[in-house]
Amino acid sequence: MGLKAAKDAGYDADAVVVHKSSHTAYYPGSQKVSLMLIWDRATGKVLGAQAAGRVGIDKRLDVIATAIAGGLTLENLEELDLAYAPPFNSPNGPIILDVRTPMEFSMGSFPGAINVGLDNLVQWAQAIEDKDRKIIVYCASGARSSYGLRLLAQQGFTNVENGGGLHDMMSRAQ
Repeated sequence: MGLKAAKDAGYDADAVVVHKSSHTAYYPGSQKVSLMLIWDRATGKVLGAQAAGRVGIDKRLDVIATAIAGGLTLENLEELDLAYAPPFNSPNGPIILDVRTPMEFSMGSFPGAINVGLDNLVQWAQAIEDKDRKIIVYCASGARSSYGLRLLAQQGFTNVENGGGLHDMMSRAQ
């Protein structure tokens, strides 16, 4: 149901439009996706959606169709824990960024972390559209993560935390 149809049906309907990447921007092949979510202000129930894009639209609309069939509200939709994989969608949680070398990363890393060495960090950062996205940067000792945090701040990121020597702390705890 579109916004006009929802209002015509007597709902106190409202909508929001979100523009995102079809999947994580640092992963090749990412494309723009736009989604309009329509809901009833009085109850919070999801009423409909409209989407535009070439990649990943079907999954997004399937989730909304399921939400409508289940009578879910915006709050319910926000709490859904959906599958995540970089080639297919964007994560909802923070990006956990390991700035160690690929060799160090291959010897063990924090679960769910992505590896972007300092030499490639600026290029990676330029591909990320959401500069307010929470990012936790870590390395082995804290020195490289501190430098990585400053590089990300220079690229306009506003929600970056230094996980310091998270890798070494985890290694010692095991």
